[in-house]
Amino acid sequence: MKKIYSFLLMALLASAAWATTVTFDFAANGNTMFDGITASDTSSDTGDFTQSKSNTQGDVTITVGAGAKMYAVYGGGIELRMYTGSSLTVAAAEGHKITGIEFVNTRWSEPTASNGAFSDAVWSGDAASVTFDFGAQCRLTQLKVTVDNGQGTVDPDPDPEKTVITDFNQMAELEDGTEFEFQGYAIVVYQNGQYLYVRGVDEDNYFCNGLIYGNAGIQYEPGDFIPKGWTATKDTYHGLVEAKNPQGLEQATEVDEYEEDYAPFDETGYFSYLCNLDYLSYFVNDYLVVKGVTLTAPDNRHNFTITLGENTIAGYDRFGAEFPEDLDAAYDVVGVMSVFDETPQIIPISITPNDPFAVQRELWDAWYNGQDGEQFTVADRLYVVKATKAQEPEEQSSNYIYVTDNRTEIEYNYYGYLIPMDWTPDCYAIDCQGNEELYNQIAGMNVIEAGTLRVELASNFTNPRLLVTEAPEEAEVEEAEANPEFMFMNFNLNDTLVADGHLICNIQGIYKVIDGKEYLMGMDENGELWQPIALDRRYIGQAGQPKDGDLVELDQVVIKLNEAWEVRPEDDENAGAPARSRMATFAQHKRAAAQAVKAPKPRKAYRDDDNYYENYILCPLNADFIVTAVNDVETKAAVSSVQYVNVAGQVSNAPFQGVNVVVTRYDNGTVKTGKLVK
Repeated sequence: MKKIYSFLLMALLASAAWATTVTFDFAANGNTMFDGITASDTSSDTGDFTQSKSNTQGDVTITVGAGAKMYAVYGGGIELRMYTGSSLTVAAAEGHKITGIEFVNTRWSEPTASNGAFSDAVWSGDAASVTFDFGAQCRLTQLKVTVDNGQGTVDPDPDPEKTVITDFNQMAELEDGTEFEFQGYAIVVYQNGQYLYVRGVDEDNYFCNGLIYGNAGIQYEPGDFIPKGWTATKDTYHGLVEAKNPQGLEQATEVDEYEEDYAPFDETGYFSYLCNLDYLSYFVNDYLVVKGVTLTAPDNRHNFTITLGENTIAGYDRFGAEFPEDLDAAYDVVGVMSVFDETPQIIPISITPNDPFAVQRELWDAWYNGQDGEQFTVADRLYVVKATKAQEPEEQSSNYIYVTDNRTEIEYNYYGYLIPMDWTPDCYAIDCQGNEELYNQIAGMNVIEAGTLRVELASNFTNPRLLVTEAPEEAEVEEAEANPEFMFMNFNLNDTLVADGHLICNIQGIYKVIDGKEYLMGMDENGELWQPIALDRRYIGQAGQPKDGDLVELDQVVIKLNEAWEVRPEDDENAGAPARSRMATFAQHKRAAAQAVKAPKPRKAYRDDDNYYENYILCPLNADFIVTAVNDVETKAAVSSVQYVNVAGQVSNAPFQGVNVVVTRYDNGTVKTGKLVK
């Protein structure tokens, strides 16, 4: 036996003398390998190859052509990224030959080789040099070059280094059986026996999902960060990608402080995609919840189905979830997304009765992001402005109770940053849908307690309503809060009116009767009346009768829209809040500082139409027409000049900010004055 070992050892030594493997380790040494090149992300160009650069290790020289980039991967690590049109040349020293090259990578697309041939990501041949031209992006962490000194055959590296990856999308691209070292984020979301489900973060800070399968040796808690440096083998089991047989897992030393990072993603709105194998890669191993679904009972092989609307997905009771007896009711299922032999399936963790109002939303968020039909509980305290008794032809309803959150500031979540922003109080109409008893209960309240009003959103793009079927709780507040000063907007119709349906505001304009119909109008910079907006007395009857031409102020006017605005193409691209993404909150907050951002752009904007004002209706809640000046506009006389005088006595041809006295001169010698607040 000893002799056999001696011959084997001699063979290995001889082989080592004839061939060597040279490793170019970009992940470890990318910052120092090429003169003037240091790794950078997309925000910097220090990693860009603008001309060819070379590096020599042992008997091998590699030359990277222009167009490549040494890329700093978020969360640690470096990759040499070869883009379309870039090239890589590998050359041996004089008297040597290149016989093998292994491209250790996190993304692979086979380049064109000047000689030799590829098998997956390994090139083989026999050449003094070889050039690779790339037609698609490749991400290289190492290049292992086998070089023959011309004295014998070549053996591969007997102890190859492990592939290094930083997210689970990279793992999915590896060949089965590949051992890897994980150097990225892994947040624990659920663990049961040998199944450890985690969320990783890709280089763009978006979450990606992973399953670590095997004996972890540690019981983690949701939100734990698994320390980097553990190893595993990539495997695909009946279509399910997993990190198998993990080694080196350590106890967590850090916990994600943002619970939303490890909470189940609500995939109810994507249920039809979950059922479709074509979209599996977006959701597989996802820790999720689907709401309002119906179930069948598991059979003796633990199989069952989950249905929402017209779509049904397979379920597999791997973890022994407790199933309800009443299978006719709707439920919320928390589980993980899986697959078995091309059949998408959800593995349930918990099953609870569905409560459509479980989600709490602030009123501004409902206005900004809400869609008709959504059900939720209002998270704000709401203040009752006015209970009305009138028909509402725009929505084919009646008897609204107008409420506001009276908020002048919100915290806007800009991709993980909470940005304080000035805000206009949001106003909604509570619609009791003909329930007189319920109407009387709510109409008698001053303040509705937060978290007690359960609603369904309706008419959100015209005149927003909250459909209610049960009474909320009245808040117990001091007198001052029960009757607050409402922070409503003030409009002057001398300016363009930009408002949303059911906005309650204070408004100033000139009262006019045209063809027997009442309007409020403004006066343009030439002293001419413009933009007549219909005045509707549905809430006040015939009370309050100003004279034709009076400049009046009205407190608490409800603005209504006849129809939804048309969205202009330039608005549509940015309409609404940024789409709710799966960005890692903790990763965003670990950046150096919050960037300054613009206020979110309202998705409800008036259209580019000269007659836009015809879409508005003004419905006063109070009959107090406060006459601030008598205009007595003579329409038969032509205006010769209009001037504005401010409180300091300054005169201008354009209105000042604040209070102005408007002096209008006519060609018949008449001079009229009025007050304008801009």
